[in-house]
Amino acid sequence: MRPIPAGVKEGGPDRLSETHSLGRVIAEAREHPVHIVFVHGIRADGPGTSAYFRQGLCRHVQDLCPDGAQPPLDRSTRFDLGDRPLLEYLGEPVWRNDMEWRASWPFVDRYVYRRRDAPPVVVDEVNWWPLLFALKSRVLVWPEVDLSGADKTHLLLCSSDTPPYFPFLDRRTVEERLARPPLSGGAARLNADLKQQLMNWGFADATIAIGPVRRYLHRAMEAAFSYAAGFEAYTPNTPEFVVVAESLGGFVVLDAYSNLGKETETLRHVVTNATDLYLFANQFALLALTRLREPPNAAAPAGSTPRAGLLRHWAMTPTPAKETGPSRPRQIIAFNDPSDALTFNVPALLNPDGSRAAIVANLYCRNELNFFGLFADPIAAHTGYSRNPAVLRTVFAKG
Repeated sequence: MRPIPAGVKEGGPDRLSETHSLGRVIAEAREHPVHIVFVHGIRADGPGTSAYFRQGLCRHVQDLCPDGAQPPLDRSTRFDLGDRPLLEYLGEPVWRNDMEWRASWPFVDRYVYRRRDAPPVVVDEVNWWPLLFALKSRVLVWPEVDLSGADKTHLLLCSSDTPPYFPFLDRRTVEERLARPPLSGGAARLNADLKQQLMNWGFADATIAIGPVRRYLHRAMEAAFSYAAGFEAYTPNTPEFVVVAESLGGFVVLDAYSNLGKETETLRHVVTNATDLYLFANQFALLALTRLREPPNAAAPAGSTPRAGLLRHWAMTPTPAKETGPSRPRQIIAFNDPSDALTFNVPALLNPDGSRAAIVANLYCRNELNFFGLFADPIAAHTGYSRNPAVLRTVFAKG
């Protein structure tokens, strides 16, 4: 029976003991690679979003890092998303020229963990945050200087000319403006921090992702998963794919998965073959409200809920027979900090006949200390899953 690590509580509908840990998946994969696709969520502002997760991989998986050191970056690959879109915001182009558009293309940083007597474990860190920089820098971060005050960190990133960044804002103008107080007098400090970090540089990502930029996120996910599928040709052994997604990242992946256009063909193949989905903060309940629809010619089947549409679509898709490794039921392991304002439970996912479509284990954890039960930092609560020791022990448990 799989033990429940200290610092984690079960929230149902299914039990953790019914799931197969990632640590166990890796330990049992002696004849085929394990390929982990790590997709960041909101608030990403640079590479390295998988760093704490990879540290946990080294720490908890035996013999994966024999000298205790992380393997170096294997390669960084930027993906061509095609011609520059002619999207506008209040009459102004989002990307003013082809140089800005190319600088906004997503990329994958790949890390390869070679094993002595088994195929490798691969972590692909999918960086889709560059797609959002042009909009957020000009529409939110720059105007905010005179309202709530300056978000200095992101103003400097948005005006950096050091790759992978691009100067969407003029650095000299930014530095001159930072030397003056906001015209409004500025917001109360805590209010300013919440607005700038949680809304401007956080939830704004979700707002952009459900609009017309969605099409280019689909292309980005297709490119990333096609890249994963092509690692070392992956023949004759088929790899075991595992998706680890932070907050909005999970929605972005499965929104692309549900798109029936050719631009997500390989992604659908890879994610259909994956049986393991780890969610660090689940936002489907909130974001799927933008995907409401009426079922054709009939009432919704038993267990169908608008808030779980994308998850249920993946859960109900038959898993192809594997060339290597044991066949297992699909599983969703969702970690939720009760103080995280942007996470929700994953509901039971059922087939039309009422049977279980996937194992769903909601797990409660604490990413941030709270003050006398009254308040916890909502940003740390939302972004702290990958560095929470209890979460990492659960993910990489041997059982």
